[in-house]
Amino acid sequence: CKDAEGFYAPASDAIKINISKYVNEFRLIGDSFNILDVPVYNFGIKIKIRVASGAVINDVISDVAFRIVENMRFDNLQIGEAININDINNIVLNTDNVVSIASIQEEIINSKSSVDDFEDIETGEILSYNDTSFNPLSSFEDGFVYPSRGGIFEMKYSAKDIVIEVI
Repeated sequence: CKDAEGFYAPASDAIKINISKYVNEFRLIGDSFNILDVPVYNFGIKIKIRVASGAVINDVISDVAFRIVENMRFDNLQIGEAININDINNIVLNTDNVVSIASIQEEIINSKSSVDDFEDIETGEILSYNDTSFNPLSSFEDGFVYPSRGGIFEMKYSAKDIVIEVI
């Protein structure tokens, strides 16, 4: 389920009961179902890039962040779907004035949890993450970061969770 702000939230008991009643009408006698909430893993991206000489650094940083959000469509991730680091690298490298990526692939994705909650300086609002966390290094395989079994990834605050450093 999603809350009023569009973030993942636990389903209410009423929704679970309604789904259970609906599914019960179509199940076979030996079938059984457990309707559970999915663990949500918040994540961020931290990537180091080299920029062409003469380029306006702030423009390149903005362009890279915008292209990542626009092309990766993190809001459409499904349960169990991995984050493709290869696609992120491809998007960054195909951005104007980006010469190379200096980050190690395994360190581009980082876990965000309730210990990373912070106050937004512009609005004074407390921005919070879920209590669940994951280890991106142990979840990394062949250019993909996988959620724990039955989990789903969520980038909660794309304007704050994508950090691009120029070296």
